[in-house]
Amino acid sequence: MKIKGRFKTFPNGERYCQLEKSVKGREVMIEGTIAPPDQNLLDLALLAHTCKLHGAKRVIAQIPYLAY
Repeated sequence: MKIKGRFKTFPNGERYCQLEKSVKGREVMIEGTIAPPDQNLLDLALLAHTCKLHGAKRVIAQIPYLAY
């Protein structure tokens, strides 16, 4: 099952993440990229933290690194 996270940026620069469906008791795999790393790496960490706060059993991040 795919679960999307929605991100919102407040006027002061703070980020917010909301999950579309419940992840309680599930193993969650997050697929993401870190290029460019400034915002994408922060979003990946924020999404993983949000999943754990909402009761995910385990969170796995899959980050492909394509250096070209």
